[in-house]
Amino acid sequence: MFKKNKKVIMLMIFFYLILISFSIESISATRQAVKTKEEKNIEINPASFSQPTFHPTENDIFGPEKDTCPIFKVEIDENDDNMKNKMSITFDSAFINEHTYKILDTLDRYGVKATFFMTANFIKNNYDQVAEILKRGHEIGNHSTTHEDFKKLTKDKIKKEVMNCHKALKDKFDIDMCLFRFPYGSYDKNILSQVKSYGYYPIQWSCDSLDWRNVSVDAITSKFKSDTYLYPGAIILFHNGATYTPDALPTVLNTCKRLGLKCVRVSDLIYKHDFNVKQNNGLQMKKD
Repeated sequence: MFKKNKKVIMLMIFFYLILISFSIESISATRQAVKTKEEKNIEINPASFSQPTFHPTENDIFGPEKDTCPIFKVEIDENDDNMKNKMSITFDSAFINEHTYKILDTLDRYGVKATFFMTANFIKNNYDQVAEILKRGHEIGNHSTTHEDFKKLTKDKIKKEVMNCHKALKDKFDIDMCLFRFPYGSYDKNILSQVKSYGYYPIQWSCDSLDWRNVSVDAITSKFKSDTYLYPGAIILFHNGATYTPDALPTVLNTCKRLGLKCVRVSDLIYKHDFNVKQNNGLQMKKD
């Protein structure tokens, strides 16, 4: 009797394991199908993404002094209604992705458009987030492939870091980026000239929020409660993966609103042609 029951129990366990195996495969197949569907949608809708189409020529980006400084901020002509009171909020996106949607919802709530500087690795690992950023009218700039310090790389390696990131967005979304931000803000005169030669406007920042240090919300917002760092032509640096950025952002945007500032994409802030960049402070100025 015991042997008979043992055989029955063994058969039941065997069929139970088979059932579990089929269930796991079914779930896996469903998830893969969803992923494939999402990626397919991303691939067939690039025309709906509003992105800048301009690219600098050699005459645009190399002034009399070879413009040996990136753009840190922009001199705004307050008599020009198209430029008046504009500034930019930017987010570097290199590693962590968990706060992106909360940031996007906050930007939507305040009617703000921003620029996200992304690495190729971030783009490849987060197609859904990249698509959502583009869908909501923000823009994407090049932040290299693996976020290495360019001062430690050879010329050939730098080219790969820039162009592989360019290719990552181009292949998936049919977008040619035109803005570049150096990893760690690290560059020298030769590196700057090299990146410009690939058709990029190098963009730094007028104020680092220091959110990457994972300091408190109060520590981040303390510098953004007046016009000291928030002013026409300013370019502010945040990180979409920093812990306290989503909670600090409303205070920053409320101050912008109180000061009458309009936060726009970097491509809508900078001068595209006929400009110089001051070598001592990175101020981009329109030529007379």
